[in-house]
Amino acid sequence: MKIDANRKLLREFFESVSFLCLDERTNVCVTLCAGQGGIPTDTKQRKFSDSWQVVNLATYGNFILHSVEPFKFLTKYSPSGFRGDSLKKFNIEGALTYIFIKRRLHIHSCLSLNSVFNNFLERVKSISTNIESVKEDEIDFSQNLYPNEYYLIIEQSNIDLLFKIINILVKKKSCIEIKNNLVVINDLVIGKFNNSNLHISISKLFKMKYNFSDYRFLKSIYARIDEREALITTDSYFSPVYQHDISFWILDEEKWSEKFLIDITFTLLGSVLKSIKLIDIFSDFRRTSHCYRIVHQSIDCSLSKYESNNLQLLLRNKISSRFKEIITLR
Repeated sequence: MKIDANRKLLREFFESVSFLCLDERTNVCVTLCAGQGGIPTDTKQRKFSDSWQVVNLATYGNFILHSVEPFKFLTKYSPSGFRGDSLKKFNIEGALTYIFIKRRLHIHSCLSLNSVFNNFLERVKSISTNIESVKEDEIDFSQNLYPNEYYLIIEQSNIDLLFKIINILVKKKSCIEIKNNLVVINDLVIGKFNNSNLHISISKLFKMKYNFSDYRFLKSIYARIDEREALITTDSYFSPVYQHDISFWILDEEKWSEKFLIDITFTLLGSVLKSIKLIDIFSDFRRTSHCYRIVHQSIDCSLSKYESNNLQLLLRNKISSRFKEIITLR
């Protein structure tokens, strides 16, 4: 059987069983031979293109991967063999059972801070009340920060307060340095030096404590803390990532601003927006073209390739209609 047929079988299975699963309390289990799943923790590694891509196909039924377990041989289970040939039994050595739960996509689930981060923020406030929320146009989207970001304001003469906060909340040995007006702790930029004050990003302190890379965890309504392991997680593992490029000619250089693109992209995609980055600039002596790479990924809900493509098409239409006098899509 060709691998495309196997994937079609999986996709149709998830689409069908989706109608039977009405909430997140129902587990859907799929067992595959070693290496067929296409995830980094498979017992046998294959190229992703040579796998069944089970996590990606599960999204068509609004399922996310919740956990993975070694296959347990059921007492009444008997392999029927390849196409019914009992002499060619399936090799179940290293087989894994992928356990899925249903969770529909909520694009804007990242627009409010979750309770986990709020608790951390309140603990910081109990030590120092000098905290500011920066305006949306000051957010550094290249670092995947979402409005609003909170900064702890510390006078340079009171830097001991920063050590106190780190010792109480982060509980890690730290080396604090100021490099080019940036506040650096253990090679992580956590803030900036401005007008004799230190502006310390509270989300960066949170990142230090729980060691995560994606700031959308701060806004995920499903995020939870494992205090023993000092980790922040959701129920979703190995969420699919989709990459799209969008390029356009700039018709009016004076009116164009990258912030226009960032604002409309974030407004439309919300928590699905993993990153947006300028990857190429081209000029033909008369006009200039910019190409941006936009990466989609839902960290806590299902997102299929079909949904991702539709979101990108919708984004192109929004950009084309909103900025038709400034840019033209290529």
